[in-house]
Amino acid sequence: MKTNLIFSTLFLLATCCFISCSKMDATYKDLVKPNGINYIGRADSVKTYSGRNRIKITWIKGTDPKINQACIYWNNKADSIMVPIGEYKTNDTISVIIDGLPESSYTFYIYTLDTQGNTSIRVDAMGNSYGEAYESALLIRPIETAVPMDQDAVITWFSADKTEIGAELLYKDISNNEHQIYIPTDSMVTTLKNVKAGTIRYRSLFRPDTLCLDTFYTAYDFVKLEEPVIDDVNLALGQKVVDKSSDASAGRATNVTDGDYTSMWQPLSGDRADLNTFVTIDLGSSQSFNEVDLFYTKGAEQLTGYDILYSDDNATWETAYSSSQAPGSTEKIIFPEVSGRYIKLSQTLSSSGANVNLSEFEVYNR
Repeated sequence: MKTNLIFSTLFLLATCCFISCSKMDATYKDLVKPNGINYIGRADSVKTYSGRNRIKITWIKGTDPKINQACIYWNNKADSIMVPIGEYKTNDTISVIIDGLPESSYTFYIYTLDTQGNTSIRVDAMGNSYGEAYESALLIRPIETAVPMDQDAVITWFSADKTEIGAELLYKDISNNEHQIYIPTDSMVTTLKNVKAGTIRYRSLFRPDTLCLDTFYTAYDFVKLEEPVIDDVNLALGQKVVDKSSDASAGRATNVTDGDYTSMWQPLSGDRADLNTFVTIDLGSSQSFNEVDLFYTKGAEQLTGYDILYSDDNATWETAYSSSQAPGSTEKIIFPEVSGRYIKLSQTLSSSGANVNLSEFEVYNR
């Protein structure tokens, strides 16, 4: 019995050793050629970089001093390239760009070789080549508005696509010099300085992934500067004249809000003794405004100044604008926006004989 037990134990140990050796052989059989020659060091830390009809492949040269070159296959080994790497030092990065690749996904097989033709085990790498099909499907970042502001222009953008890296915009300034500016994807408003009226060209820039070698572009789109939206509602048109220094039967104060440029307001001659005439309009409710346009049919040059006043109660007045010069026959007066229900024009005459006739008193918020 004891002999049988010893025999059984030895048999079991021998079986385990055989199985272990068989597994070891299976693990390393790819590293050893049938004739007993070991494979040389393989490409290490392989990376691929996509591009426009090209792909870059990099790897780290290992410590095997026998490595002399590498062979890269693709298209199921129908295409290949030899890469001399003998002069690279240990841990140098080897970089290869394969050009002329039709747009597609590729699998590359990389082998390193020595001077005797011995090879490493195969290393696989995946990469993508992009081209016209990808580029033609790109969508340009849309412009929401393009509005001129004096000699500048303000561009507002809709959100950018997640793979867009920016936009490129071209415009000419008032001296006819062309400018090209880059618009980051997180920028929603762009101001163009001294822009010349006309057409602006722009396009979007893309990279399909963060390691891509090349930038892809949409076709140029064009935008014309929109005219600024101006509120041309005359807030005083048809409104009631609630007060005036005086008026003559031939020129009532109510004429300044009738929209007729041939009618006019003419103060009485006796009203001019204190060298001041005025007219007050009720806008009907509190209104915001920042512009007054005055149209004179006679005597504007006989004024030495004027004030634009506003009020909510027709009793307490604030000054929106004051001038110490005579207005022109057509006077456009622009000031910071104010609000009030009542608006008054107070005029200073150069003499008691000054006969000043006002045709229209227009009020705007522009």
